[in-house]
Amino acid sequence: MRLQPAFSTLLILVVWLSLATGVAAQVRFLGLGGFGTNDRLGDEKDRWRTGSYELTLAYGQPWQGRLPTAPSAILGVRVRGEVISPHPIQATGPDQRLYAGVLAVGVQGFSSFEATDIRAGADLVLLGPQTRLDNLQRLIHKADDGGNPPADSEQLGDALAPTGYLELGRSFGQLARVRPFVEAQAGYESFARVGFDATLGRFGQGGLMARDVLSGERYPIIATPARRALSLTAGADVAVVANSRLFPSARGPDVRRYRPRARLGAALDAGPAWAFFGLAWLGREFEGAPGGQRVGTITFNVRF
Repeated sequence: MRLQPAFSTLLILVVWLSLATGVAAQVRFLGLGGFGTNDRLGDEKDRWRTGSYELTLAYGQPWQGRLPTAPSAILGVRVRGEVISPHPIQATGPDQRLYAGVLAVGVQGFSSFEATDIRAGADLVLLGPQTRLDNLQRLIHKADDGGNPPADSEQLGDALAPTGYLELGRSFGQLARVRPFVEAQAGYESFARVGFDATLGRFGQGGLMARDVLSGERYPIIATPARRALSLTAGADVAVVANSRLFPSARGPDVRRYRPRARLGAALDAGPAWAFFGLAWLGREFEGAPGGQRVGTITFNVRF
């Protein structure tokens, strides 16, 4: 058995066992949050990390406004889809990244230990034409006159990639908050990451926040107390990438070892509802890429 699959399987087993133990008797639905990204809201070039959406539903013990200490007291069930594209969309060749559909479903647990936030989870990740996300993009591009995805033979091949991840973070401040964090992932992409999130305002305070996979932006999945206010967010991080199944060694360019990101956003809380819009800069992900890219980030929700 190769070292990487063995390590990924071991990490996923540990995460799932920790989430499955000590499940509270008073389990209830606590909230949900969604987050979308699209490069047509950024640099408008419809390329590379071209679009994604994730939805997380929170379940567990009644929310007390702070993270519990038990790893399985609050769980988030996440479904995520992403389309990754060469530029232009039907381009092929050794210097072009492969078109790929990414579809994932998994569970993550949220807890704390001595003022440190802990987020640990595991996903089952489908890659390739089996996700049928290329068909969805064809429908979208039929409406907006965009290009069509390449044939299946020119896409990243079908694969199933169990993936586990762990994030540790700690917040400092009240109205102006800074939260440094570290993160590790093993699976369809394996990396170690360090970064920070900063917030000026009350956005997310008193609620439960999840992190968007693509942009790194955090968004509420358990609603914060209603307050009419404007908040500003910022963040940056850099990952050291060990390997990525999005860049197979037999086809296309090599993955870059270092992967930086930066992000800015604004959240408007109107009381019964809130909305967030931002921009994220994604650094080069593969050797030979002419530069990074900008993607727009957006989410909104209604309190209920």
